[in-house]
Amino acid sequence: MYLGVLERQDEAIAAMRRAIELDPFSALMYSGLGVVLECSGHTDEAEEQERKAISLDPFFAQPHLVLASVYERLSKYDEAIVEHLESDALEGIDPSTVDSFKRTYATSGINGYRRKKLEWENQRIGSGKANYFRMAKLSADLGDKNAAFEWLEKAYQERSHMMPTSR
Repeated sequence: MYLGVLERQDEAIAAMRRAIELDPFSALMYSGLGVVLECSGHTDEAEEQERKAISLDPFFAQPHLVLASVYERLSKYDEAIVEHLESDALEGIDPSTVDSFKRTYATSGINGYRRKKLEWENQRIGSGKANYFRMAKLSADLGDKNAAFEWLEKAYQERSHMMPTSR
């Protein structure tokens, strides 16, 4: 994935494929390939790799989150929300909170979900559990560039492992 960050997608894809050859039962490797493919615009193949990762480990949240991102990129919001909610549940978010996210999407669409999720993340700041990188992405998706940059700065300060994937 490091090569993908350096804009060397072809090399990153080849390296991830090699990693899968070495460990063909690793959901993490398939999901990593999906991330690189999604970042380089190969959404169909990214979806395929994330589905493979899920088939290997249905309780791994990352491929659901990446798949949600793929679906959002394709404006398939109904499919995206299913994956977001599954990822939320697998990350251990309280079932009543996940249900509230689902209800919000049903009544207010994808931006309603994004606002609700951002509000929820904001409430977690004092506990040290807030995901600043995710808050930056949600803010950007909602069109609030200033907030997105503020959250990215906080993500950078906490050395978020997701920073290399930001664009």
